[in-house]
Amino acid sequence: MLKSLKKIWLSHFRDNLWLYLLVLACLVLGVIMGTVTVKLLSPDEALELGEYLSSFIVGLEGIGLDQLTVVRQSLYNNFKTMGLIWFLGLTVVGTPLILILLFVEGFTLGFTAGFLVEAKGIQGVLLAITGLTPPNVLLLPALITAGVLGITFSIWLVKGRQELGRSGILQQFLAYSLSMGILGMVIVGAGLLEAYCSPVLMKLVISYFPF
Repeated sequence: MLKSLKKIWLSHFRDNLWLYLLVLACLVLGVIMGTVTVKLLSPDEALELGEYLSSFIVGLEGIGLDQLTVVRQSLYNNFKTMGLIWFLGLTVVGTPLILILLFVEGFTLGFTAGFLVEAKGIQGVLLAITGLTPPNVLLLPALITAGVLGITFSIWLVKGRQELGRSGILQQFLAYSLSMGILGMVIVGAGLLEAYCSPVLMKLVISYFPF
């Protein structure tokens, strides 16, 4: 089954390469803008965020994180994003809105990584790598693929739906929704990595590089 899914995805990737590049560009642009925005924080804003970061690190060193809470929050946030992409794909104006949504996701990631580096230097770099990389290894490809699926379905609604009857439209909708559901399983994996892998790696960084 995994081989079949991989084959289908590779075919979809080849057929929509320019869309994958467009979505990736929006995400990367968001990351860059988020990183640059860190430099624009006022001293008071930087101090407030620094205090929050310090309290987070102290909590991680001490009692740790409630992993179930982290999983729930991660799934809520990521499924909300996935649900928005799915919904926007059902609209004829979905393409620009999906790109904006992915830009915002990239901005959030870039801002978080940029602030960690700005506030903690080399320790922040290590903390960003260990804290952000594990879940995003799964999350970002899933969001990129979801974005392309949403855009292609939105474009199809404008150009191709007249060629099919109601049964054909229903089949396309079910295939679109099923694909999003499969990506949802990837997002569950990302949530588990965020809750059970990232904190362990971050603790190792904190123990070897005291803040």
